[in-house]
Amino acid sequence: MPLPVRRLSALVALPAALVLAGALTACSSDGGGGGGGGDDLSYEDSPLNKVFSDISSWSDMSEEEMQALNEEQNRKVEELVAACMAEQGFDYEPNVQSAGVSYSSEQYEGMEPLEYAQQYGYGMTTWEDTPTGQEMSQQEPDEYVDPNADVYETMSETERAAWDAALWGAPQEYDEEADAESYEYDWESAGCYGSAQHQVYEVDSPDAALIALQQDPQYAELFDGMNDLYTNLASDPKMSDLNSKWSSCMADAGYPGFSTVDDAMNSINEAQNALYEDVDEDAWADPSYTGPDLTELKTQEIATATADFTCRAEIDYEDESLRIQFELEQEFLDQNRDAIDSYVAAAQAARG
Repeated sequence: MPLPVRRLSALVALPAALVLAGALTACSSDGGGGGGGGDDLSYEDSPLNKVFSDISSWSDMSEEEMQALNEEQNRKVEELVAACMAEQGFDYEPNVQSAGVSYSSEQYEGMEPLEYAQQYGYGMTTWEDTPTGQEMSQQEPDEYVDPNADVYETMSETERAAWDAALWGAPQEYDEEADAESYEYDWESAGCYGSAQHQVYEVDSPDAALIALQQDPQYAELFDGMNDLYTNLASDPKMSDLNSKWSSCMADAGYPGFSTVDDAMNSINEAQNALYEDVDEDAWADPSYTGPDLTELKTQEIATATADFTCRAEIDYEDESLRIQFELEQEFLDQNRDAIDSYVAAAQAARG
């Protein structure tokens, strides 16, 4: 688990009402500590969270109930995929296995970000050193066996292409530069998985009525405005000024060139990726190979993260960034009160 940091919310990707409350609450400061402010704001204080928090059906679910729902939905998806593949002449065994291991993050409760940073940096190159990393390394994951692997291996190249097209949809050419902003996922072009996921997660979802409401053109402008609010948050003058103070503090600490808090963490991520890019692909075939030596980068990560969170604490970055966000949210609410009230009323009626 990476460093438990309160981050600016990059909300509200549609369907907004389905994710807003969960995203805000999940990113709260509970257990992660603050940046030194007295107000100790959290995402529960968000004006938009207070408006939307009770709309979706899963807002009342416990973590265990949500896990059970996820597992049930996955089972239904796999069953629908099998039926869809059968209609196209393919045998497909539903894949409902879990190859993961379980772990608890309770050890992070009460651990301040600066304290964490001084020990583990951002929790990237140091992952195996963290309490959770050590816990996971001691667990034996369930042996994962793809139930369709043997059949797939016996297919010819042509048969595999047909199988893949049926399962995932026909391959599509994608120009990363030209299509990055204009690309839109289309479940109807995504094969059996696309149709199965659409059926389970949209048509049969407990929030199907809300999903349909989200797509109502009547509320398109409202949700576009909400997306723009968070997209443009980083360029708000108050936020730019806060980032400038943090950047100046980092430069004084010996880390110039970082404009925003994301830059510091990204520098470690990019350095780590560069180390792995230099690894010969054949090395991974050696069972004894453990990856590149991260010793120096671990030291760099801890030092960078420590400076980062020291600077955040000095300027009360976490609370100030939330205060700026919440001011913009309140302005948005005031400017769009009629549309929001209309949507909330319609959503509550749809939920029943």
